[in-house]
This record gives sequence, structure tokens and C-alpha cells, in this order.
Amino acid sequence: MACSMRLWALSSDCWQVISRNRAGNRSSSARDIQATGEGSAVPTRGHGAFVRAGRGIGSKIGYAENGSGPTAKPDCVSLQPGARLVHQLLAVTALSATVDTVLKDIRNKRIAPVYLIHGDEPYYLDRIADELEKVVVPVAERGFNQFVLFGKDADVGAVLNNARRYPFMAERQLVVVKEAQQLAGIKEKPGQQLLESYAMEPLGSTVLAIFHNEPLDERKAWVKAFANKGVLLNAKKLYDNKLVDWVGDYCRGRGAKISPKACQLLVDAIGNDLKRMAGEVDKILLNLRVDEEISATTVERLVGISKEYNVFELQKALTQRDVVKANRIVDYFGKNAKDNPAVVILAQLYQYFSRVLLVQASKDQSERGLAAVLGVNPFFVKDYLAAARTYPLVKVADIIHAIRRADAQSKGIDAATMTEADILKELVFAILH
Repeated sequence: MACSMRLWALSSDCWQVISRNRAGNRSSSARDIQATGEGSAVPTRGHGAFVRAGRGIGSKIGYAENGSGPTAKPDCVSLQPGARLVHQLLAVTALSATVDTVLKDIRNKRIAPVYLIHGDEPYYLDRIADELEKVVVPVAERGFNQFVLFGKDADVGAVLNNARRYPFMAERQLVVVKEAQQLAGIKEKPGQQLLESYAMEPLGSTVLAIFHNEPLDERKAWVKAFANKGVLLNAKKLYDNKLVDWVGDYCRGRGAKISPKACQLLVDAIGNDLKRMAGEVDKILLNLRVDEEISATTVERLVGISKEYNVFELQKALTQRDVVKANRIVDYFGKNAKDNPAVVILAQLYQYFSRVLLVQASKDQSERGLAAVLGVNPFFVKDYLAAARTYPLVKVADIIHAIRRADAQSKGIDAATMTEADILKELVFAILH
């Protein structure tokens, strides 16, 4: 069902872009982006001013006093010896914090007294929790001053009791609450009021970090209280069209180079699972020389992707109208359905031909212009141009309709007796004939 929703949403976006390009009204596109509020500050009423980050990973933090001042003075816990709560001036009216900035602040020992990290991307929640556990309390003091609680085994009262205790022969303690969406009392008003009360006046010797693996309503008073006195961050799941860039950034952060095709292969093979993606990249890097680039061949060899039978090769065969090769690939997919689920293949084919549709509708046919329209590396533009020459606009529209039908069939609609192999073979026939 989730895949079907994404397919319909992507189709709607494609036709909207085509309509705008045909009308020549490029200014409307800019207005549409502004209307979504991407990357724009969203002030809220109350004690502080808040910022909504752009689409993707973002957060809100409480800043300007009385919502109007030019600077921000969030309470921070300094890790310098003998230091207590300090105020750090931020010469901005509004600031958008991301996972990277939060991690950077923790590594630089700029620690807030309270953290509320929520969202549906567990990879980022785990990274921030790990960094806090590594930095806040020295190794020798962790036995008595570092506590990790799990929501299913605790309640709001137990969390706050731990937060209000003083550290044992140490300067500070760390209280981490994981899977807080299961914490008893966190969804009830009394429990939320207790959390709000603590967040407004946190204990200076405690760092309380709550990790909520579901999105929270950031308009609630208790959530805003964490923003006013510490860090509130919404770790949203990445959009699929941002995954290739994420892989490239992750590799660069590890001091490695990766080719555009290798990035795409990893994304196609693993999907939107950042924890597994990071693990696969780390595994690849262990098997390479320090200065060696991650290539598509390396990914195929170390991640276990078939060199001949993958979606890249299927798209290439369809673009070249290579009937024999295309059928050989889908036959392999059918025999290895566990490793090549139809729902994933259909989503990738849908994205591919939707981009071909955008190429045909775009007025700017330069590689750089098309790369911007498609949101891909210029390296891949030639593939979409070749497909646009192979299939006319009407045929591409028919192909997208056929992929939608195949997606419905893969979920048992009007195809109760069809196997995934049958569905893919029928789709390939519809595309090539």
C-alpha cells in the first residue's frame, strides 16, 4: 500500500511539472516551493521563536527571548572542568538545526541540559544517542552516572526521578530514554505536564535525552518546553530522491570517493534503510585501499548484487529494446523473488520512466538543465535521453499505466493466480511491444 501511494504521488508530481513547463509558467513553480515552507522560518507564539527546517531532516529549537530578540540564549551544559550552566549567544534570529549540527555540538562538548529527538528515522536517533553516551560522562564515572532506560520498562515518574538525582562523585550524569513512544504516561496530560515542568527547570548536573521513535506534535506545550531549554529535533525519514546524495555525503564523511553509478546501485539494492546502508558502505571500505574509489564493480562484488541481473541492466535492456536480455533478466528475478521483490523493481521502473516523461516535457534539453529537473547526477542524463528517443511521449504514458497495473497485480488485485514472475514478464512484453 505504501508503495502504491508513492507511485500515485510521483505520477501527480510528474504531470504537474509537465503542465507547468508546457504553459511556460516557471514562476509558479517557485511559488509552489515557497508555499510548502521548505527551508523557511516558521515563527510560533510563546516564549521563543522556532524554526522549521527544510524537507528532510530538520528540527526546532527555542531561540529569541520573547520571540523577538536578535540573539538566542539556550541553556547549555559546558563540559569544561568546574563549569556550570552557561549561556551561549547565537547571533541569529532563527536557526535551523540538523542532525549534523547537533552531532557537531556534542563532539565539541556543547551539551544542552535536555534533548527531545523524535521522528521515524531510527538511524539518526541511534547516532545521537551513541554520541551522547560517548561524550557526556567520562568512562570511569559511567557505572554510577549513566543510565539508559527503555520506554516499555519505565514510566514518566521513573525517568524524572533519575533525572532529579545528583551524580555520584562526579560533575554530571546522563539519563537516556530510548523508544520513549512506549513510555507509560507520555501520552497522557499529567505525564506531559511533569515533563514540561522538568524541561522548563532542568537540573544543572543532569543531561536528559529522550528519543521518541515516532513524530511528535511540536505544537504541544511540553514539546516546546524542550525546545526552549535545550534541543528539539525531528529526524524525518529521507525522501527516496535524496538517498543517492546521502550515500555520497556519507562516503565523503568517511574520507572515501564513490562513483555515481555505485551510489545508485547501493540505493537500488538496499532502499531507504540508512542503518543497513551505512553498514554496507563501512564493509566496503574495510576491503578497499585508503585511496581507492568505490566503483559499481566493487559494490556488485562486496554487497552481493548480480552484475548481469539487476534493475540497472533491465532499464538498459528496455531502453535498447533488447527483448532477449530483458526477458532473461525478469526470468532471473522470478526465480530469485526473495532477493528481487517485484514491488521494489516496479517502484524503480516507475521512477525511471517518470523521469523519461520529464525529459520529454522539459524545454531545457541540456545535460545540466535536465540533471536539475530530474534531480540526478549528470552522469545518468544520457540514459534518460536515450530512453526518451526510444519511446515517444504517448508510449511512455502507456508504460507508466502498465507499471501501475503491475503494481496492483503484485498486491493481488485482478491477478489472484499470477506469480511475480508472470507479472514482470507481462509488463516487459507491454513495454517492448
